[in-house]
Amino acid sequence: MGKKLGVILVLCILLMSPIHSEDTFVQPELLESLDQQEQVPVIVELEKTPDELSRLEELAAADVALEHFSGDFYAAKINEEELQELINDPNVKSIQQDEIFHILLDDSVPLINASIMHSRQNGTTNMTGLGQSVCVIDTGINATHLGLAGRIVAQKCFCAVSDAGSGGCCPDNTLEDDSARDDQGHGTHVTGIAAGNGSGITGVAPEATIVSVKVADAAGDALFSDITSAVNWCANNASLYNISVISISLGGGSYNSICDSFYTPLSAEIHTAWNNNVSVVVASGNSGFTTNMTSPACINKTISVSSTTKADAISSFSLVLLLLLQNILVVLNLVQEHPWQHLMYLVLFSSCNNTKNL
Repeated sequence: MGKKLGVILVLCILLMSPIHSEDTFVQPELLESLDQQEQVPVIVELEKTPDELSRLEELAAADVALEHFSGDFYAAKINEEELQELINDPNVKSIQQDEIFHILLDDSVPLINASIMHSRQNGTTNMTGLGQSVCVIDTGINATHLGLAGRIVAQKCFCAVSDAGSGGCCPDNTLEDDSARDDQGHGTHVTGIAAGNGSGITGVAPEATIVSVKVADAAGDALFSDITSAVNWCANNASLYNISVISISLGGGSYNSICDSFYTPLSAEIHTAWNNNVSVVVASGNSGFTTNMTSPACINKTISVSSTTKADAISSFSLVLLLLLQNILVVLNLVQEHPWQHLMYLVLFSSCNNTKNL
């Protein structure tokens, strides 16, 4: 009896004592945000999945609702008290702020001579996107638009940046939905440039089918974790919908070099897409710096694309870092290597991401 009591007392002491993980990384910017806001969206990296925890580890785990979105990474919204719980959880490796990205504006097809390409063929393949799909990650899509209707083969939504009533900003006001209804307009505009065909609109790939994934709310904001989930979803469904290209016209932080280490889960998803012959085309940004580029365009294996003027010069507002834009040169090899390049080649230089009427 005495031995059992001793074991119980030791367990009680262990469970009652705060457990600190010396290796837990907490992003300094997160602490600053919690000083100004009651709740902050975060990304939590775990050593083990919740299902792998022992009973004792479960008792020591933080009482915080976590939503899995990629690999070892989970999304949550926390206050200061919950942050401390996560820090004390020995299963937590890192905690960082779930960065908010914002939509980037775009325009025009004639500037890239896409109309000339429409009349040409690569072997026996039309250069119009026929038989291929483009997955547009943005604010969603107006499925009744005359230039798009009838060619939308799939919709999805991951939207947690704001709460429209039931926890998220998807069309049904939840965090995830099978509808990508556009409540902002940007996503419909981008999709029209990529694959519009009708009502006076001819897109870069007018015969391509469309997959639309909504991640941004009516204000044009999107969480990093939702963009990561969207890339994962597009890549995982590439065979089902014949997706060749993922287009992202969203921008976050500004970097002067490859930024994979700051966006590990998204970088991993982009690399997976690339390795499975799905190119990820991303706008480089509109802030006008020549030494920086916005994320996620700074991630390795994205095809980062800058804006140009009608005179074929780099726009004054465009973010251009030549060391990163060299990714475009990879296309010269891809044209020979991959049969899906006929759509990728068009969308790469499309005004989904890179040109603006001035």
